[in-house]
Amino acid sequence: MRGAAFANALAAKHKTLAQPSGYCTNKNLAAPFSNQKTCPSGKKNDISTRIELLWHEADNNVVYKFWFGLDFGLGAAFFIDGKAHADVRNIWWSGNIDNAIVVPRRLNRGHHNITIFGVENCCDGD
Repeated sequence: MRGAAFANALAAKHKTLAQPSGYCTNKNLAAPFSNQKTCPSGKKNDISTRIELLWHEADNNVVYKFWFGLDFGLGAAFFIDGKAHADVRNIWWSGNIDNAIVVPRRLNRGHHNITIFGVENCCDGD
């Protein structure tokens, strides 16, 4: 499954998942982006992540290049203003910007939203 179909399936699955012990919701952007470092008794395997970024763009016709340095062993789905962009491979940027996912988008004045759903099978960035 590729592209929008994968992105929509991953987003739908994420919404049905329960949050068992060892996992948590974190709204502190200054905290480490790591389940095992952030959550009480944090697990480092079988992690489903949702990241949401909101902002207001003051100008029209602005070209953005969003760079995502992530570790999602089972892939990720990216939504920008509701448009799906998916990368289903094992994403591990390893601190190297050349391995980041790049998503270009042209945006106009107004409120915007990026939502990322990712699934990590092992190691939580280790």
